[in-house]
Amino acid sequence: MTNATKMFGACEALEKQIAEIGYAAPQVAVHINWVSNPFTVHIEHKSAKGGSAESKFLGADTIEQAMELADAYVADLPSVEEARMREFTHALGRLIDQGREIGVEVDYINPLTKMVEKLAENALTDQRPKNPGPVDLDF
Repeated sequence: MTNATKMFGACEALEKQIAEIGYAAPQVAVHINWVSNPFTVHIEHKSAKGGSAESKFLGADTIEQAMELADAYVADLPSVEEARMREFTHALGRLIDQGREIGVEVDYINPLTKMVEKLAENALTDQRPKNPGPVDLDF
């Protein structure tokens, strides 16, 4: 089995693991001699179909190191529900900022601000278990 075949298999395994968590359209790619790293793993996923994609680039000196970084990243992904809640909280925060910029009355903004603070506090204290274990990346 060639190293390229092993890399392809490792990418497919990571995509499968991301999909099993519940993320939509996972894509994992390896770039060789890309930007300033000999090896870079690019991971992209969405918390919902049609949603915006989140991308992560993980660079290292060896393919083994890059894949280990990728595995650790995937293992640390929040649940899809938590990711959606973060996206909602972030969007609501932007909406509050926009309301302040255009002069929406404080009586309307303050309850929203309190809600965002409560949502953020709940997200920080979430004690649910993390994602399944690492994918075998033996090169």
